[in-house]
Amino acid sequence: MLTIAKLSLLAWQDMNELSLTVIKARASEIAAVMINPLQCFHLNQSPPSDVVLSSNNRKVGPTPGYKEWLHKLADVCKTAGVVLVFDEVYTGFRLHPRGAQGAYDVKADIVVYGKTLGGGLPIGVCCGPKHLMARGDVKKAARVNYVMASMNAFLKWQDIMRREKGYPIQLTSWYSVWSILYSNPGRYHWLFQYYLKDAGVNLSWVGSGRLLFSLEWQKADYDRLLERLLTACEEMQKGGWWETPVANIKSKLGMEIGGALFKNILGLS
Repeated sequence: MLTIAKLSLLAWQDMNELSLTVIKARASEIAAVMINPLQCFHLNQSPPSDVVLSSNNRKVGPTPGYKEWLHKLADVCKTAGVVLVFDEVYTGFRLHPRGAQGAYDVKADIVVYGKTLGGGLPIGVCCGPKHLMARGDVKKAARVNYVMASMNAFLKWQDIMRREKGYPIQLTSWYSVWSILYSNPGRYHWLFQYYLKDAGVNLSWVGSGRLLFSLEWQKADYDRLLERLLTACEEMQKGGWWETPVANIKSKLGMEIGGALFKNILGLS
């Protein structure tokens, strides 16, 4: 979601020409435009939840045209004299040594980083040029400045798991951010994250929906992770959680969710 900062915060849609029109028309009122480049995954929507993960109704990777949108946004902000801020708390150093700026070949005026810089420790950092990071405006003394101062080998893994082993999962990535997709619908895919933990794979907060690599990883690191993924897959399959369902899972889930919603609307227990 695109956030336009003035005396209050205004939220506008990504990849929407109206957002650019507002910036041009109200440039004198706008202090800064802040954008989180990770929104390219789920444009103007919330991150995928467990409900979405169980149905596999999601995608991984940037929305087509997002790079061009960032370039257009940067040009509009520069012409309007509006500061462009990248929220790279998540994407910084994971997509590229220069973060989303490097991945999309676009330059922001200020970049915000998070605990990546502290090796996981709670820390926040704002980076920008001196004239924007200074407490006051050097040109107007009375004005206070409130603007705060890999993957190619990875993608081949799915051949081992899908073709040789027959496991119903597919791996996909966007730079150092990767996800596990399920090739068949199922009720119990959410359990796979626990088998991964037992195999020694520490997951991020959204389960198997979004995971992170270090840009310093070598082939030996990927081989070790692949071994643990295969171990988790084997145990998941042994547990019977990937048995071919007799009923149509999508239809059954739709009926259950629809029935629950209908009861909720009618106030039934």
